[in-house]
Amino acid sequence: MNKKNSPEISWYSTVNRAQRIGQDKKVIVCRYLSENTIEEKINKMQEKKLQLADSLIEANNPLKLYSETEIIEFFQ
Repeated sequence: MNKKNSPEISWYSTVNRAQRIGQDKKVIVCRYLSENTIEEKINKMQEKKLQLADSLIEANNPLKLYSETEIIEFFQ
């Protein structure tokens, strides 16, 4: 997975940025996604890739879980 688009790294850096400002009180970080935006498409792609990675790790034969078109979509 591309580290620049990793949801975990992005979330971690966002929380750290809020804390670095010198905030000493509780900080709440929210993430909003608008419909039909590039951010929504990136988020959906990340979710699909995480599901694929999980299924590849857990399954004995992960290719049985996906159709040919689904596998091709993962690499587009």
